[in-house]
Amino acid sequence: GEADSYSITTDGSGGFGSLPINFRTGEQTLTGLTETQTRDGEFGSTTLAGYAQVIARPAPRLTATGALRYDRTTRSIEDPLRTRTEVEGTFDRLSPQLGLSYGFTDAVYAFANYGEGFNPPWGIAFSFEREGADELEPEVARSGEVGVKVQAPGGRFFVQASAYRMARRDLVQSVRGEDGVTRQVNAGALDVTGAEVEVEASLAALLPGLRVRGSYAFTDTEWQEFVVRGTDFAGTSVVGTPEHLASFGATWRRPTAAAGVTVDYVGSWAIDRANTVETDPYAVVSLFAETAIPGVPELRLRG
Repeated sequence: GEADSYSITTDGSGGFGSLPINFRTGEQTLTGLTETQTRDGEFGSTTLAGYAQVIARPAPRLTATGALRYDRTTRSIEDPLRTRTEVEGTFDRLSPQLGLSYGFTDAVYAFANYGEGFNPPWGIAFSFEREGADELEPEVARSGEVGVKVQAPGGRFFVQASAYRMARRDLVQSVRGEDGVTRQVNAGALDVTGAEVEVEASLAALLPGLRVRGSYAFTDTEWQEFVVRGTDFAGTSVVGTPEHLASFGATWRRPTAAAGVTVDYVGSWAIDRANTVETDPYAVVSLFAETAIPGVPELRLRG
């Protein structure tokens, strides 16, 4: 009859403790009871931002956009039971954005964009790692994208394709240390490369009211630096991020009826940081049918 323990509420104040109990005899060892206390703290976050944008047309079909954004965020925590009862951190950054768009025709145009993003340490960093929250660096992301769009008059078809690359630095991650305590740390560098394609078209020439759509997205994530408990996971992918996503759908609509099918595909993704275990890919198929109710045009039955 080895003793084990479980958590209970020790009184009406909201404190919780661990009470050893022998599950074979039901005996409780009250002398081993310890209690932790809840406490009242205060978390604050204030953000000031300014944004300026300029749009120019240096050529008849060329549009250029430039912008600057300044962010200043102050976050603080007050906890009377901590060694440092008050912790406050201020983070600021000037982030540029640039964009170009060129129209080959009224239906076809290409675009290119560059931008930087700013993300200061978030609320959990201050709530659970109060002593070190003000020492964290804000996350900065730099991304570029190029692509093309084609849209035929009358909505006959639409095509969009793009490729992008994002470099994220000083990511704030929750990491459990060797002492068993979870802390927020600047985890290092992450590069994300991707491509997306989306197509939608009318096939009314084959069947009145028929439209099809399809999309595919490729995402490659790679840690450039990510050290956890002395192990560097550089070269691995982010946990829970599928590399391939795809979707296909067809919809048929008429004044009194409609039907459709959608197939969504999700590729495999890593379960552990070392990428030694992956999920299996899967697909979800959805069907629907709809009909108008005779004599009640405002109501439709769908299943």
